[in-house]
Amino acid sequence: MTHKTVACVLVAVLAIWGCRVEALPSWKSVGVPTFQAAIYTHLAIHPVTRTPLIVYRGIPNLTCIRCVPRYKAQCLYYTTPQTGWLDLSYGLDSPAPNSPEETRIALSPAGQPYVAFRDNDADGKLSLTRWSETTAVWSPVFTGVTSSTVSSVNLEIHPTLGPVMCFQDSSNGGKASCLRYVGGNSTAYVGAPGFTPLAADFVSMAVRSSSGEIVVAFQVVTTGLGSAMLWTPATKQFKALGGAFSKGEASRISTAFNPTTGRPWVAFLGDAVGHGTGTGKQVTVVRWTGSAWVLVGPNGFAGPDSQFHSLAFNPVDASAWLAYQCTSAARKLCVRRFDSANNAWALKGPAGGISVGAATYITLKFTSNGVPYVAYSDAGQGGVAVVKKWL
Repeated sequence: MTHKTVACVLVAVLAIWGCRVEALPSWKSVGVPTFQAAIYTHLAIHPVTRTPLIVYRGIPNLTCIRCVPRYKAQCLYYTTPQTGWLDLSYGLDSPAPNSPEETRIALSPAGQPYVAFRDNDADGKLSLTRWSETTAVWSPVFTGVTSSTVSSVNLEIHPTLGPVMCFQDSSNGGKASCLRYVGGNSTAYVGAPGFTPLAADFVSMAVRSSSGEIVVAFQVVTTGLGSAMLWTPATKQFKALGGAFSKGEASRISTAFNPTTGRPWVAFLGDAVGHGTGTGKQVTVVRWTGSAWVLVGPNGFAGPDSQFHSLAFNPVDASAWLAYQCTSAARKLCVRRFDSANNAWALKGPAGGISVGAATYITLKFTSNGVPYVAYSDAGQGGVAVVKKWL
């Protein structure tokens, strides 16, 4: 008899005795999925209401003969179980037929949403817009602010620094650059423009709210190795965190600060430096000790060829969670939590995944009271955006 069978029998017996039985935690859908296929799905949590917002680029219904196909940016805000998702999309992008890409959403400490994206109406340059509760419409903060195209767009908002955007900057040789919005129509570079020594790909950024430190993890394009750099308010420049954190090629990078130690962790597809076979085909997580990169759990614990990694920390107990596309489960969404006692990444949810079909554009976020939410596009439901929470 399995542990699961024993648990089910125990629950049934307790119910017969009239005891109150609490349901075991599981991933539960938040409202109904969107009715439109979505890509570049991204999630944020409102700091006051602790409810989710998502932004994505909608895919038009091309079977509609009279419809004008527009790949519009969409934003939805979950209100209550009774009212469900509220559409906040009015004015989010221009009426031009070109499509926004790499949409990213973040909220100010007061709860004002901002969305950054690669703006194809501005030749693929970086644009930022924000929602006004007064006018109930999105208005541009700036449009096409970079000199050339951007990719690997990241957006975080710090109480002092304001909106911070890091990205691969083609105007600086494909190196990583970071900008912040300073008010009015003005932006300022965080560190030097193109601060990475060489061209960077799979750029991932995290901002530490308590100190204002910024970590940027990336793949060095010429070598494929994973590297990370740290910006501090004291030095106002990015400095390398040791050498490479990978043995060979590192891709699909996601980084986050441990809220207890204040040091960054990185999840990526590849092998940790000093470990593995060099095949680079499974998920690995490393952490910065202050002097070196060390493994968190086994080298290559999930795969092969997993994608869309999203690493996040529970702010209540500082536990590390990882959401990703699980190739061993037909590319469905899998979520794991690091079990420090056993030095292992334990599944949170079924091994067969929690999505209906293949999951893409995955984001994992926590509320301030420690409830995890995950958003993704589900190919098993026609590619619609789906949000679930662990409860």
